[in-house]
Amino acid sequence: MSLVQRVLRSLGLRAAATTSVDCRDWRQGDVFDGRAIEMRKGDAVMRKLRSTQVAVVSQSCDAAQPGRLEIQLAPVVALDDLLAQDARAGRRTRYAHLAGLGGNCFADLAMIVTIDKSRLAGVPRQRGVIDDVDVRRFAASAARRFGRYPFPDEVVECLEPMRKALASKAQKPNSPLGKVLIDVYSLRVEVAGNWSDPQRELTLIVVLRAGALPLTDDPPPEPAGLRTTVSAGGVINTTKVADRLLSSEDDAVRYWCWVLLADAWAAECQLRATEKGLTDHVRSVSFEVLGADEFTLDRVDRSEALDLDYLSPPVPRD
Repeated sequence: MSLVQRVLRSLGLRAAATTSVDCRDWRQGDVFDGRAIEMRKGDAVMRKLRSTQVAVVSQSCDAAQPGRLEIQLAPVVALDDLLAQDARAGRRTRYAHLAGLGGNCFADLAMIVTIDKSRLAGVPRQRGVIDDVDVRRFAASAARRFGRYPFPDEVVECLEPMRKALASKAQKPNSPLGKVLIDVYSLRVEVAGNWSDPQRELTLIVVLRAGALPLTDDPPPEPAGLRTTVSAGGVINTTKVADRLLSSEDDAVRYWCWVLLADAWAAECQLRATEKGLTDHVRSVSFEVLGADEFTLDRVDRSEALDLDYLSPPVPRD
């Protein structure tokens, strides 16, 4: 018995349990060979994952501490090129990129299991994320998966047409709108007041990657005839807008094409609220277009990210 153990015993205490396996070098994103993991009776979930590799989802500090007896794992999956591109861009919260395994390899965060670390003793392991950028991106993906905001049901219903349309176009990267969406850094929704308030006034914020939005000291006037050429029956055609955005080198035209796209997406949400009789819950949906380099931290705190995978059901929030 060690000195520490004797002292703790004299005080009526005992040392905290530690895992028997040396895990001090384990990190989030590490990948184990699932085929070599010990199976146990009644281990139905883990048995399904045995035929594949599994990635560590637990934070690195928990994975490496011997005093943390359990670890969370997710299966490694290979996605097709289109879905992988979407997931790498952060538009699919289900998947966290394992860049160390290749461009199409991801941890499937929808199938996380928790097991004792001791079961990983002697199991072959490799780094699934290697450089600092990939490590941060993997951690951010895991955090976002479980930190996405649960929008109220009425808001989910109103945003659904836009979410569905963008999710579809994101799967077609060679289409005009698919090419344009590459420059969308984030879609966020802001509410005037609180989410619990009736008759919410929403703002759809389209955040573009730095440099994608032509910036001037003052927004340029809308080019004459632009809105007419990209509209049909008074409704903005997003494919026509995307075509014009891709073909024009005029900063004013490009700026207003982004404005028109955001206008069209917000209008779809507003129309949905009217058609579904939800205007008592969603009074209006406006829009704003910003570059990532001008989207301030206070706006991040006041808005919520809109993921393309799905929207969550509502829960109370302080």
